[in-house]
Parts: sequence; C-alpha cells; structure tokens
Amino acid sequence: MAAWVLWPRDRPDLVVVGDSVTFLSIPAIEDELGDDFDLSIRAYPGQASNDLTLVVLQELVERDAVDEQVDAIALLVGYNDVLRFRDRPDEVEELIALAADASCGVVLAVPAPPEWSDQEDFAAVRAAFAEYGDRLEAEVERHDHLHHVTSWQEAVEASGPGELVDTDGVHPVEAGQRALARAYSESVRRYC
Repeated sequence: MAAWVLWPRDRPDLVVVGDSVTFLSIPAIEDELGDDFDLSIRAYPGQASNDLTLVVLQELVERDAVDEQVDAIALLVGYNDVLRFRDRPDEVEELIALAADASCGVVLAVPAPPEWSDQEDFAAVRAAFAEYGDRLEAEVERHDHLHHVTSWQEAVEASGPGELVDTDGVHPVEAGQRALARAYSESVRRYC
C-alpha cells in the first residue's frame, strides 16, 4: 500500500485472461480499454482452465513480489474445457478462487456454439456448455466482488451465421472481436 501512496498510478490495472477467442480480440480489447486501464492481456490459444489457472497464479505472484494487488480481472474461459478436454478434470474452482484475489472481477459466461455452427452432435455440445456454465456461475457467486456476466454468451447464441463467430461457432470474426471487447469493457466499467 505504501507504494500506492508514494507512486500513484494514473489508471487502474486490468488483467484480461482467456484463450484463442480473447487472443483474436486483443486489438479490439486494447482499443476499447487501453486508454482507461493499464492492461495486461494474457490470452493463449488452446488453453483450458487448468492452463489459465497457472497464468492467473503467475500474474498474482508477480504483483505480490512488488506489493501490488490486481485492481480488476476479467476472464473468458471454458471453450477448450468443453470442446477439447471434456474427459480431463478441470480446475475451474481453483481458477475462480485465484481470480477472487483481485479487488474486483468479471467472468464472462462462455457461449455454446450456435445451432447453425458446424459442431457435430449439437445437443451434446450445448448440454456440455450448459453444465460448464452452471459450475462457473456457482463458483463466481461464492465471491461478492466477482460478477458473472452473460452479455457475450447471449450475443453469440443469438447471432446469425458469420455475424459474430466463424462457422465453428467459437472463434470471433471482426464484428465478434469488437462485440467481445465491448462485453469486457461494459462489464468491467459496470462492476469494477
């Protein structure tokens, strides 16, 4: 805390954590939030919650080493847990517990690929996303300063072919990248 008194920061810091969906949207996220926050975007294609738990832990350890706390954190995780690693136990509980070390946080609900996507066995995929989403929401609700936000999920699931995401139903096209950046921005500004 003494560091804050001696060297005040101009802007609060915001750590954004995600997989390829966030990675593809980095320029839009920077445009949307970069003027108002000191951004640290930690987005890695192919990463599931197990991998991203380590990313959040590393961010917290690095900040703890210089006696700083994360002002805000924003997460979008789960695509790879459901689509690629269904049989592998995930660490969503640990990830959310670590995120709770930030002063404030938002966790975007992960959308199921829309019905028009090229996902095989759509009903099973949708059910798996719903189950993951319920677990994620339950974990977020354990922490008063974390907020579960459904705006990105609702937008994607209601979108038409190619409107926000590619035919895989997951990866955002340019309009989707901007929509995801707005979802991050609006939720962080509202809750944090």
